[in-house]
Amino acid sequence: MCGIAGIVSISNRQAIDFETLKNMTGQIVHRGPDDEGYLLWDIPRKRVMSYCGQDSSAEVKEHMHECSGAGTAQLGFGFRRLPTVELHESGHQPMYDEKLELAIIFNGEIYNHMQLRAEL
Repeated sequence: MCGIAGIVSISNRQAIDFETLKNMTGQIVHRGPDDEGYLLWDIPRKRVMSYCGQDSSAEVKEHMHECSGAGTAQLGFGFRRLPTVELHESGHQPMYDEKLELAIIFNGEIYNHMQLRAEL
């Protein structure tokens, strides 16, 4: 079980309120007490920032910064994680690939992941 929150500004000129996103994500902490992540997207500048949160592990915090504000982002996602199958920190979300300019945030499990991994 995990939790996802999102907020969007309908104007490219107005940034989202990060405190609102953080509060929304805090309201669903019971859905994922083990990790906290944020993705902020500045649409006009085509800039994406990915952050960890207070409840992220020390290992995640070594590679990511905690977010202090949305800056100029018009789109934001918050994520709370409760790992059941993949317990490693590599499951931190939201995930963002800078090269491909793709982001993903999801709630779910792939139960036959070992079989799929062997086939791939």
